[in-house]
Amino acid sequence: MPGLGTSGGEGGRRLAREVARRIVKELGGLPIITGLASGVDEEAFNGAVDAGGHVIGVRPYILEIKQSKDATLYGFEGITSKALEAYDNITIISEHLVKPNSENEIRSWLAIRNRITDGMSIAVVIPETRKRRGGGGKGWGGTRRHVEYGIEMGRTVIVMKPRVNDAGIKGGYEYFIRMGAKSVESVDDVLRIIEDEFKKLKERRRSKGGVGDGIRHWLA
Repeated sequence: MPGLGTSGGEGGRRLAREVARRIVKELGGLPIITGLASGVDEEAFNGAVDAGGHVIGVRPYILEIKQSKDATLYGFEGITSKALEAYDNITIISEHLVKPNSENEIRSWLAIRNRITDGMSIAVVIPETRKRRGGGGKGWGGTRRHVEYGIEMGRTVIVMKPRVNDAGIKGGYEYFIRMGAKSVESVDDVLRIIEDEFKKLKERRRSKGGVGDGIRHWLA
């Protein structure tokens, strides 16, 4: 099931919601694929909910075992278990069931989550990101990994041109453009690129003699 992946910094929240809402409304119900974290992930989730779209949430793990030995759905800051349970049109997936005790292992699993998200997406949108202190790409966290993995997999990575005069945000934008991401200036630009990716996907599927039932209605 192809979808649109999202990632980015706190400043991209409003744009993430608008992108997700319009993608769902204007591109025939394309799923929004998100890590279900706070910030951009949260607003992409909200935008999909606004439009009644399908959300695919990719988590590093599903359950957190508390001292009471009860297993509970783990809600990241921003998107709580209650919010997720209140929305029916969502699929949650993970490579791991239970939260590990090691912080290093959690960080490793978060990187795996980002790779899975990119692998399921026909494109990844970065509404905004900020260059942090440190040389090269160090300290970028999940957004940098999304861009690296997406480009490595041959996915289209879309970065929105900064709307504010902020050196850190401009630095993040320029860094990802050098890595191979596409620059856009508006949500309309994002939709045009996604439509082009859909056309390419249709052509590839048809050239192989058919498609699976799960995505047939998107490729009709």
